[in-house]
Amino acid sequence: MTTGLVHFLAAIVALTLGGAALLAAKGSRHHKWLGRAYAASMGVLLAAAFVTYDVDGRFGPFHAMAIFSSLTLFAGLLPYWTGHRGSDSVRTHANFMAWSYIGLVAAGASQLVTKLVSGSAWLTVLVTSFVVIALGVVALRHWLPGAISSVLPNG
Repeated sequence: MTTGLVHFLAAIVALTLGGAALLAAKGSRHHKWLGRAYAASMGVLLAAAFVTYDVDGRFGPFHAMAIFSSLTLFAGLLPYWTGHRGSDSVRTHANFMAWSYIGLVAAGASQLVTKLVSGSAWLTVLVTSFVVIALGVVALRHWLPGAISSVLPNG
């Protein structure tokens, strides 16, 4: 199996599991299982991304996105790896995991648009990502406070 195919399949799995984790009741066993599976699929996806140089053999916009994605995923998992479960840790986890997923959606949309539009890959990725991220900001402002308060004592 080629690295590109592994990357693609891991992306499909991560999109599915990450979306399901976002929709699952926060703090539930189902949410935790989906979140762990999402993180594992993202690990495979990111490892494949860092060794894929199919376009021109150089560091490109998708490698930059993979660095950002690695950082958001790591920051979202860190509170749980260190055993912190307080309000600040819940907020940190929720924010960074949501941004990890938004970044995944932005990368997928950017990959699709670069296949459909000719021109600068960097510009195409930047514009597409900006649109997805802007929509993500709107969605997070609406959804995230309620999701966080649902797992914190005293809302």
